[in-house]
Amino acid sequence: LVSAGTGSSREEKQLAREPSGGWQDCFLLRLVRAFRTLRSDKNAWQRLVAHKKVGRSGEFFRFDVEFDGPEPPLDSLSSFDDPECDDECTFQGLPALKRLVLCARAELFIFELRASQPYLFSDGGYECCGHIRCRLGAHSESLKEFMSQLARSKAHFRIGGHEVAGDFASYPMIRPDGHFFLEVRFRVASLQESLAVCLWETPDEGRNISGSPFTVQQLVRSQKLEQCFGTSDHRKKRCRDDDDDEASRKRPRCRR
Repeated sequence: LVSAGTGSSREEKQLAREPSGGWQDCFLLRLVRAFRTLRSDKNAWQRLVAHKKVGRSGEFFRFDVEFDGPEPPLDSLSSFDDPECDDECTFQGLPALKRLVLCARAELFIFELRASQPYLFSDGGYECCGHIRCRLGAHSESLKEFMSQLARSKAHFRIGGHEVAGDFASYPMIRPDGHFFLEVRFRVASLQESLAVCLWETPDEGRNISGSPFTVQQLVRSQKLEQCFGTSDHRKKRCRDDDDDEASRKRPRCRR
């Protein structure tokens, strides 16, 4: 989740924190300032982050600027001609922006279990098989450039604590259809065990791909792999001939 603010003034924040004395400290004005502070974008964002559910995937990013002077009007274009104002309003180079870029790139990948026999119980655990795919279109220039960038950065995936080589340099020769497809195998102790699939483009830390972390049971349900016979209750689908036969059997007989 990304939130971009419209900017705020450092002077107004300083005046709100420091008591000025006199009539400006009367109860009504202090109440108005407190109400404005409570309704501020920063406080609303802090409340949103505080209510994030533990264990949910995804990250929160907040970008905002602070002006040395008063806030310029939102529809004013004169500030774009001021180089100092441009430097003040840019997000370029911020660590949070770099993390956001890595998150967005990792979200381009999705993980799916193999449709036929996605897992097998063995030696007290589950041997699972699946694949990682990319959302970008097959044979597209964006996918080719993305694969080249990952190959240059020596990126790789990690499933749980195990590293999985991506072999990005071999694209598109590895798949004639032009899609990125990476088969992976892993082992979990339980189908409810949380599993993280991350893309590592830097040696510092990886970023979760789309939907990660998840459990094998969640993937089975989302892919509807438990519905082997077409319906959730595995009942035989009724056809029109069956209905006609049943109706004829239930037709009352006329007594002569």
